[in-house]
Amino acid sequence: MKRMSLFFLPALLLLSIAYGCAQATPQFIPTVSPTPTALAPTVTPLPPTETPIPRVLLPIRGVIGPFERRGSGAGYFEGQILNGFTDVDPAIGTTIAQEVSLQLDAMHSMGINTIWITLSAADAEPGVFVPPACTVNPDLGPLWPQPTEMELTNLKLLFDLIYSKGIQVTLNLSNTHMEDRPNSEIWLKSILEAVKDHPALELVLFGGDVHTYDYNGDGVPDACGGRAEPTLGMGPDSGGSKYVEWAIGYAHSLGLPYRKLSAEAILGAYIDVAQQPNPYMTDGHFWNPEAVLKGIFDDLGIPNDQRTYAISFYEQHKCAVASDLPCVDENPHQWAIETITRLFDIIGRNNGARVIAVEAGYLTPQVTDWNFELAMESLVWIYQNYGVEGCNFWIWTNSDNSMDLGPGGNSAIKPRGLDFAYNPIKDILQQLYTQGQTNDLNLTPDAIPPVFASVSTTPTIVKNGDTITISASLGETHLFVWADMSALDSDRTTQVVLLDQGDGTYTRQVPLSLWNTEQNGVKTLKITAMDFWSNTAMTSVQVEMNNPAPALDTVPPDDNFTGDVLDPGKWRTDLAGGATIAQDERVIISTSNQEKYSAGTVLPTWEFPGDFDAQVDFQIGEGWMNPAEGHLDGAVFGVTIGGQSYWITRLMSGGRETVFSMNSIDNISGEMVSSALTGKYRLIRTGTRLFILFDVGAGWQRIISKTVPSGPAQIYFGNGSIFASQAFTTYFDNFHINSGFTSYKP
Repeated sequence: MKRMSLFFLPALLLLSIAYGCAQATPQFIPTVSPTPTALAPTVTPLPPTETPIPRVLLPIRGVIGPFERRGSGAGYFEGQILNGFTDVDPAIGTTIAQEVSLQLDAMHSMGINTIWITLSAADAEPGVFVPPACTVNPDLGPLWPQPTEMELTNLKLLFDLIYSKGIQVTLNLSNTHMEDRPNSEIWLKSILEAVKDHPALELVLFGGDVHTYDYNGDGVPDACGGRAEPTLGMGPDSGGSKYVEWAIGYAHSLGLPYRKLSAEAILGAYIDVAQQPNPYMTDGHFWNPEAVLKGIFDDLGIPNDQRTYAISFYEQHKCAVASDLPCVDENPHQWAIETITRLFDIIGRNNGARVIAVEAGYLTPQVTDWNFELAMESLVWIYQNYGVEGCNFWIWTNSDNSMDLGPGGNSAIKPRGLDFAYNPIKDILQQLYTQGQTNDLNLTPDAIPPVFASVSTTPTIVKNGDTITISASLGETHLFVWADMSALDSDRTTQVVLLDQGDGTYTRQVPLSLWNTEQNGVKTLKITAMDFWSNTAMTSVQVEMNNPAPALDTVPPDDNFTGDVLDPGKWRTDLAGGATIAQDERVIISTSNQEKYSAGTVLPTWEFPGDFDAQVDFQIGEGWMNPAEGHLDGAVFGVTIGGQSYWITRLMSGGRETVFSMNSIDNISGEMVSSALTGKYRLIRTGTRLFILFDVGAGWQRIISKTVPSGPAQIYFGNGSIFASQAFTTYFDNFHINSGFTSYKP
């Protein structure tokens, strides 16, 4: 009988669970709003006001789903919920309904009163989203063209649950068969009849696209239609525009009021504003989607006071979506004001029509002079003062673990994982959604920059893991105030937005990372303030970083693996399936192709009794390629605590390469797509919290954190060919303990 290495065996079952569901990639684009009565301009900064200015809340304070399948690598997708709402989910140990209820409670506590849910017209069997089939996975929504009774029953139960939490629903119906009216009627009628009278239903959106496109006219489909906003920007003759007009009229015939029926008009794309030429569009050019939506309402004869303009408005630089058009750039906030003003120029003002930003956020996270926090403040202030009823921000949680570490992953309010922990953007959303914003914004443009009265930090001397409070006094509200903390904390690479307290002061509590690499000394934090009209001012404040000397053995078991013999006083080996371990100025671990399972592991002869911080370098070498079966653990670094293992690896599975982290207790995983062959791993335990990090060239990134026992811990490193019959080699070097006492005896 072939023996399997103790440390790789748990991965087999857990990987099969994590990759058991097909994953979907959400698509999103931009949104905006209008202009009311101006207040008197503020010529000189005022001191903080003694009497608080009244705050107001947006009527619609929403978030875009999905709900998270906590304990799983992906999901929940809406079809999973509709097909198993009352079933016990083994990933979490409760019914899906109970899990959704917990997340709705968390949303409600943040002031969220609306949730966006997308139902896609799903195929009966999984497939690929490529022409001609363009399969929509069954996990993504009700069956096309006839939803099942279970799906419709569970949809009503889901609405009941959401309504019981004081939350309403923006229901987005994504149909990728827009050209098929008879079956579209069946699909829409089944869903709308189930929920049309439900008190939770706030708004129905008609999205999606025609099934395929044949751009070269050869009779063979070239591309699948999209699953996102309808193609209003292609003009009134596009398949999407014609479908939206038909669907609104049809839904109204079923008894839904016009005010609850709309479609998303994407705002802010410069190619639409400039009407860039394009031969595939109506009249040969792009269109303003809001103008097309107005034309649809006009054609249907809908009175203004019964119209709802649904806008998809993600802040962006003016030239972010300019293609090759000449464009003079503006910052995202400036462009948002201009965009919302243009919207109301087109649809009219004070005519009874309502406007809702059914999607909102920041479009281009890779452009780092703005971020999701600033975009959220900007959009809420614009909506409040220009007549937009509210918005649904992108996004409650990412649909799969890999997105948490991708561009814009921190836009999710809740990072994936069992814990109800939150990304920093939650602080911004919760204040705007529970306390609101003062109603004293001056809408008369001026060129007067803000003036700092004072800036301070508490404490003034900090160490890694501390929480620092940054405060600024400027004497006026509605300022964007942010701190550049990169000089103090290497993990803080984006703007830290200070919260508007409504009295001319701004403050934010910021935890410093445990893996911060900045050295001790006095650091200068740059503080920027920008008013509503983009006038800016800058100042700075100094903070001293004073990390104490690390807790270390007199002679810690660090190892650069010099020479050609593994030190038996520090290490032992565990081999399976013909794997070998050698040393030649670094550790060399090679698997065998003679056995389906082959793995080598290096373990310490010592342990950490308490807190620790340890790291190691890795390089993946010869033989690294996609296996015909099974998977490869290219470079593993892990720790065993209380009989359970927690590890990170460079995974190759099914042609997909990732940095991947799991454990032997549950199937909670973290991952990021990466083909890096060299890098570093790091494990940090403080108290009962374990942090697993990696660095493949962009600095330390946390892939996952977990609650673990505080007892003795043993680290290990290795590689494995897991039922893959593949030989490859991995090198490890520079094992280093940053802090932590051990039981090592030199």
